[in-house]
Amino acid sequence: MGQPREEATITRVTQVDFLAQLAALIAAYDLDGDGWLTEDDWQRIEDDLQKAS
Repeated sequence: MGQPREEATITRVTQVDFLAQLAALIAAYDLDGDGWLTEDDWQRIEDDLQKAS
C-alpha cells in the first residue's frame, strides 16, 4: 500500500557510559597528563573534528 516501513535502533547511553567515554577522550587529548585540557589541547580537538567532517 504505502512505502516500506523504516526501522530505527535507539541505544541508551547511561551517565556512567558517558562519563567513561568523556574520561577516555580527555586522556587521549591531554598531552601533559594533568587531567585538564589546555587551549592547545582544545585546538587539536577542534582541528580533528573539522578533519572528520
